[in-house]
Amino acid sequence: MTSEPPNGFDQEPEEPAFSLPEEEKKPWSDDDKIFSSGEGMVTLGGAIILAIWIIFEFFLEEYGIPVTTLVLAAIAVVLPRIDRDLVEKLADLPVLMKILGYVLAIAGVFQVITDLRFGQFNEFVEILAAIGAYIGFAVAFLGARSIET
Repeated sequence: MTSEPPNGFDQEPEEPAFSLPEEEKKPWSDDDKIFSSGEGMVTLGGAIILAIWIIFEFFLEEYGIPVTTLVLAAIAVVLPRIDRDLVEKLADLPVLMKILGYVLAIAGVFQVITDLRFGQFNEFVEILAAIGAYIGFAVAFLGARSIET
């Protein structure tokens, strides 16, 4: 008489202790999304710009971003998280995010021109900060372009 040790491969899988009802296992519909991927990209661009400012201007004091650009980036990060009914008293959220994305892109163009004109790149850290900021501006622009209104 031979008995095989249990190895887990030959046994039937056990039922989980907790299971959701079948009607709750449906994938999310498009109506349940908080904001689209374009709006998320504008938010991500704003977050990148704020992160570059916190790291390279606040802590290291190496690279500056104008205050108006920081305010726009902060609005882009906060706006999707505000109560949607309150936001839509002004305009639809996709329209506002598209405007913010394009305005951040324009601010990015001015930032590039300012950096090149005044020779901002004296150290490697400043180059890294500038590239990071430019990536944030580009992400916001691409997000604004992909928002359908």
